[in-house]
Formats: sequence, structure tokens, C-alpha cells
Amino acid sequence: MRKSVAVSVLAILLLSVSSAYAAGYAGYYVGGGVGASFVRWEWNELEESDFEVRGADFAWKVFGGYNLIPFLALEGGYRSLGKVTDKLENIVYASETTGWDIEAMGILPMGVANFWAKVGFFRWSSEGGLLDDPRKESGTDFMWGLGAGISILNLGVRIEWEKFEVEDASHISMFTGGATFGF
Repeated sequence: MRKSVAVSVLAILLLSVSSAYAAGYAGYYVGGGVGASFVRWEWNELEESDFEVRGADFAWKVFGGYNLIPFLALEGGYRSLGKVTDKLENIVYASETTGWDIEAMGILPMGVANFWAKVGFFRWSSEGGLLDDPRKESGTDFMWGLGAGISILNLGVRIEWEKFEVEDASHISMFTGGATFGF
């Protein structure tokens, strides 16, 4: 009984690995995505009141990666989180954030579909602040995300949500839909 269970599990694993390679999950790929960024900053430096900036804007990214095995990939790219502007009485705050990222992705291949979780780092640069007192800031912070995609031959479509743990922000995330091309 144990031998037949072990053989069955091994056969399922081999079939999923071979179907993952057949579906185009092996090798290099490039892609891009568009969507929205969601930002919430809390600014406590104002004398009379705390100021919270909330907003969403158009966001985009380009990326490339390499599938080491069907269950693990490395990915990196460049992204723009758009420009978020908010106003409280006569105080206007604006912020535009861009940056480079690199992640490791744990992938669960399911035939032509795959699901993943990613962790990595985001090297960001932000221009913003009060319009009469603009600032430039930068840093490198942790990021993580979840996604799903479908690949047929060398073409794929994907959706994903990514969260950036930027030190001074209450919340920064990005939701995108995109396409990939493998070679």
C-alpha cells in the first residue's frame, strides 16, 4: 500500500513539473503591467494638526525574470507608483514614487495556470512634500506580493497585488494586470 501511494505521489509531482515546463514556465521572461497604486501617508510634522494623505493613481511596471525551476523564479524590474495629491484646507501635499525591485517567487504551477507569492526589496525614490517645501527621499525597503497567471507556449497574462513596507508610509500597494513573453 505504501509503495503504491509513494509511486502515485511521485508520478503526480513529475507530471506537474513536466506540464509546468511544457506550459512555458522554464527560462527567461520579460513583461509589463499597468494598474493602480494605493497610498496612505501620515504627516505628523505640521504644527496645528496631523495630515493624512490618501490617494490612488495610475501605476505601471516593466520586469524581467528567470524561472530557476518550475517552483522558484527570480524577478526584477522598474515601476512607477504614480503621483498622489491631497489637500487639507490650503495645504497641498504631492508625492511621486518610482523605483527598482528584485524578488524571489515561490510558484505553484497547475497546468497552464500558476499562482505565486513573492518577497524582495524595493529601492524607491520619492519626490514630494508640501508644494511650497518639496523634498526628495529615497530608501530600500521590504516588499511582498501575491499573483496568478496563465501561460500558453511563450505568452502569458497575469494579475498581481504587491505591498511595499516603506518606512514613513502607512500603506503603499499596487494592483496590476500584465503580460509576459518567455524565451
